[in-house]
Amino acid sequence: MIKNSGSRKLSVMMLFFGIAALAMRKALYATAVDVKGLLVRSHPLSLALTLLTVGVLIRIALTARKQENTGNREGSGFLAALGSVAAGAGILVTVLTGNIVMGSALEIAWYYLGLAAPVCLLLAGIARLFGKKPFFLLHVVVCLFFMVHIVARYQLWSANPQLQDYLFSLLGAMALLFFSFYTAAREADCGNERIRLGTGLAAIYLCLAELAQSACPALYLGGAIWALTELGSEKEMNQ
Repeated sequence: MIKNSGSRKLSVMMLFFGIAALAMRKALYATAVDVKGLLVRSHPLSLALTLLTVGVLIRIALTARKQENTGNREGSGFLAALGSVAAGAGILVTVLTGNIVMGSALEIAWYYLGLAAPVCLLLAGIARLFGKKPFFLLHVVVCLFFMVHIVARYQLWSANPQLQDYLFSLLGAMALLFFSFYTAAREADCGNERIRLGTGLAAIYLCLAELAQSACPALYLGGAIWALTELGSEKEMNQ
């Protein structure tokens, strides 16, 4: 028998929490900036956002812990395909509009992985559309892109004295990195469903929150849509 997986309700819940965090960050940057352009310390909105984020992440961890660690769920159909295409489009737009100088090996790797990952996501989306399991190496390429993306931008992030400016960028990219890795692992029949669910739910929340103030909005919007539709389209297979 096939029935809807509980991950659909959880992903919708993260959608609402993510929109709430986005609105709070928008308000924070609109109303809590001093004359130097820095965020006011200990602002109530900042405290509320911190409490929301910690609460959401704890809820995700507790939910994922209760998840059966078996690979009997699979996302398929138009919704899952749409999410893969959205993620690929977000990566492609980010790479093509990124003002980088093709100098270091890391920048070159980021650029070419950013061209390859959308193709892989498109192929994975086609497989999802027809109810097939994608070849696991497709999502390995996506995983490599997010890994290089984090490393390439870590120096810029770490040089920023305001944690709020880059925290959601970093955590959102890490969630997408692990979500793509454990998606590939499941397709290779060696995945961990608890971690995959947890990182997917975290990606929805963190990427939406990041959209309030982001240097790569297409990347995080596409990532949020991907995680949302991938989890939301899953169906549970019972023997």
